[in-house]
Amino acid sequence: MYEYTAVMHVHTIHSDGSYDVDRIAREGSNAGVDMIFITDHNINMVKELGKEGWYDNVLILSGYELNDENSKNHYLVFDIDSRLDGSQGAREYVQRVLENGGIGFMAHPDERRDHFHEHPPYQWTDTAVEGFTGIEIWNYMSEWMEALRPGRQLINLVFPDRTIKGPTPKVLDLWDEAGRTRRVVAIGSADAHRYRHRMLWFDVSIFPYRMLFRRIRTHFLFPSPLTGDFGTDKQMVYDTLREGRVFVTNFKNGDARGFSFSAVTGTGTVWMGGEAAMLNDLRLNVEVSVPACVKILRNGMPVLTEKLTEKRGSIEFTPISPGTYRVEVTRKAKPWIFSNTIRVVSSDREGE
Repeated sequence: MYEYTAVMHVHTIHSDGSYDVDRIAREGSNAGVDMIFITDHNINMVKELGKEGWYDNVLILSGYELNDENSKNHYLVFDIDSRLDGSQGAREYVQRVLENGGIGFMAHPDERRDHFHEHPPYQWTDTAVEGFTGIEIWNYMSEWMEALRPGRQLINLVFPDRTIKGPTPKVLDLWDEAGRTRRVVAIGSADAHRYRHRMLWFDVSIFPYRMLFRRIRTHFLFPSPLTGDFGTDKQMVYDTLREGRVFVTNFKNGDARGFSFSAVTGTGTVWMGGEAAMLNDLRLNVEVSVPACVKILRNGMPVLTEKLTEKRGSIEFTPISPGTYRVEVTRKAKPWIFSNTIRVVSSDREGE
């Protein structure tokens, strides 16, 4: 597989960001990112202006972030030509994205904060909605905002990573439950804006794009390298996203390139996002590029925890029953990698 790193959920001057797309692409290049997904609020201006494409070595793709009239149920929308209206509610726009062949992700669904009335939480409240592609399980900016307390703003600005603990149990439970019967793709996001804030006599950036581009990333795995042709590469990226052949990392805790999670039998290999039959020779394989602690979960419950001490280590696990399997990796006791799932089904269901 050919691996590329992406930063998702990025805002520009066309909504509440502070850079245009050209400068954002340069910041991405400086941070070593391969792809950036623009998601301005309720508008897809970058695409409408024809500003998607390759910027030297960075691929810019544009969607938008929908929300309802109460500023709840934020939904990241990609690969759709029409501009949808959020006024009719989440169930309506999730269904319309699906009907129009688009891709959609619940954004920061478990956002919690009540310490600053001017910054209310933007949670996902419509629990009965169906048809979404996936869930944003880790959002750096949202998590940082949740940790703000009166009198602690300065220390959280100077040491922002001290507040980053990983996806909440509620988000992971939501993902695990939704994924019991179908593929539900997990992504991680920066939610980058580069806010400007006046502190004493200085203007402070909260947070620079380049800083956030070195935090939560989504890694894509392709069977062949991207070509440099925008139309071809855009289709490859969105196909891979739909298939869930991606995983989420915190780059601050280490470069996770080289990680893999697959199911292997005598008939071939199934990657993250896929479905494998429960055959006698089925094995789940995990590879990690540096020493770390690996946990394999089935339907959200741990079935194996193992510490890898080698520079590059691997684990082979034999599943004893069907279910939805995924991997969590911690490094130096900090959340690092969250794989997407592999669904193991009864062998008589193969090909359904």
